[in-house]
Amino acid sequence: MNFFHKIRALKLLLILSIMLMMLIFYLVDNKDNLQKKQSIKKDFAYGVSASHPLAVDEGMKILQQGGNAIDAAIVISYMLGVVEPYASGLGGGGGMLILNEHGESNFIDYREVAPSQINNTGNTGIPGFVAGMEFAHKKYGSIEMSELLKPSIFYAENGFEVD
Repeated sequence: MNFFHKIRALKLLLILSIMLMMLIFYLVDNKDNLQKKQSIKKDFAYGVSASHPLAVDEGMKILQQGGNAIDAAIVISYMLGVVEPYASGLGGGGGMLILNEHGESNFIDYREVAPSQINNTGNTGIPGFVAGMEFAHKKYGSIEMSELLKPSIFYAENGFEVD
C-alpha cells in the first residue's frame, strides 16, 4: 500500500469516525426534537435530503414540477455549491449512486483526477463536478439543464440569509 492509499484510508476512517460520533450525538441529545419531528406529517410520496434548507426547497420544487430524482440531485448539488461553497461546488468532485425503477444500480464517479506521477501532496486534481453533473443529466435527466441551474444562479446573484 503506497503512501497515498494510506492517506486515503486514514481520511476514510476519520470521516467514518466523525459520522459515528455525529450519529451518537444525535441519538442521545435530540430526544425532544425527535418527538417534535414525529408529530409532523407530510403527504409527499417523495422527498429529498441536503445539508441546507434552500437546497432542499429547490430540490422539492423540481420534483413537484415533474422532474426526476436526478434532476433534483443536480439542482441540490449546484445549490450547495452556492450556499455552502466551503464544502461543495465546482472545484470538487463526487459520486452518484443511482437505482432505477427496475432495481438496477449505476454509479457515476466524478471525482477529481490527477496524473499518476504526481507525488507531491501540495498538488491538486482537476475537478470532476461539472462533467459529472452533465453526464448524469444527459443519461438520466428529464428537465433542461438551463432550468436546473436557475435556482443556484438566482441565489448566487441575489444572495441569501446566512445562518
